[in-house]
Amino acid sequence: MRLRVSHQSLFAVSVLLCVPTIGFYSIATLGNELFGGGSAIAITVRVVSVVLVTAMLFVALPARRTRMDWLLIPGIVFLALYACRLIVNIAWDGMEILPGNIQVISIFFLSTLYPAIVLGLTNQVVADRVFVRLMLALCGLFVLGLAANFDALTQAAWRLALDKVNPIALAYTASSFLIFLVLAFELKMKWLLLVAALVPVLAVVGTLALSRGMMISTIATLMLYTISRSGRERRWLMVAWLVGVLVLIANVQSDALASVVHAVSRIWDVSDMSTVGRLGAYIGSWEQFAASPIIGRYAVELSTNYYPHNIVLESAIALGVFGFLLMSVHLAFASLAGLRVLFGDNSMFLQFAALLFFRDLVGAMFSGSVWSSSGLWIFSFILVTSISRRRQETMQNFSGRELAC
Repeated sequence: MRLRVSHQSLFAVSVLLCVPTIGFYSIATLGNELFGGGSAIAITVRVVSVVLVTAMLFVALPARRTRMDWLLIPGIVFLALYACRLIVNIAWDGMEILPGNIQVISIFFLSTLYPAIVLGLTNQVVADRVFVRLMLALCGLFVLGLAANFDALTQAAWRLALDKVNPIALAYTASSFLIFLVLAFELKMKWLLLVAALVPVLAVVGTLALSRGMMISTIATLMLYTISRSGRERRWLMVAWLVGVLVLIANVQSDALASVVHAVSRIWDVSDMSTVGRLGAYIGSWEQFAASPIIGRYAVELSTNYYPHNIVLESAIALGVFGFLLMSVHLAFASLAGLRVLFGDNSMFLQFAALLFFRDLVGAMFSGSVWSSSGLWIFSFILVTSISRRRQETMQNFSGRELAC
């Protein structure tokens, strides 16, 4: 019997596996207990992701009937130039970019550049039932992984982490499924029991991972989503906000809650070593930009040999004003598309893509890098092409009605 897989199913699986804070780390969390050390899980997931994206390239792209939208050009050019900058810094300048050249190159090219462009060009309409089933399966794997690693999580020194999943990745993965459940519950309230069971777990895990960037970006994203709703939907979300805060306080011990409050308060503490380090990286990045403002020179802040934890500064030091403008134009297009999705009548998948885009955008301003922000770039390309596709479909329908008349 011949196996037939629809383009939308292949597309949805490719997107969810390629975004690290959905597919990759949900599988890695369970794999941490089943396989322990080693990189077998990471390599397997990335290889499967690349194969799926390549399948989309050869199967869905030839069947695409709409032309490539010019709105994608700034984003494609920016990522291509950034790729050139990484290659020049590593191959020509002999730099060792932390956390390692192989890791940086593999994540950027295989998990960011390649899937973002291909999935943007082959964008498909994903039915709610397909998206929900896939997300529930991945969420189940993540929760099962948390349960399997319960002892390791409870024995963590001061923030939740696993051997193969760092605290920031753990926090953002919990945030992704939390946002999905809020979105799903708002659309299908029959899932009340499922949401009531999983949301407290995900909220506690995400909070105790003590990632300030995740806390700020997730709260900002959920606030934006609440604002985008109206009437009964907004009232339900306001109730959910209140219940969520009460449940979180009830499930987190006083000493752990104090750690969370302390972690958030460190954002404005200029004596905190993490804050001091980032301020130093910001200053160093500005000095590098001033030295080469037109085309940039290095993809990292030189005093730390690390990304400056702000994609605006990183684009400026890597590619100068030209690169900064290209990135800004692309993100502006994606932001406008995301707002249109949230304030319009769109599929659950597109709304989820918009919410995670805004979350990752805010997070990238505080603690992200261009090469590792896979979700930001993948969802930004999807949002831009989704809006352009809807415009083309509207024009085609209008032309069809004119001909019929």
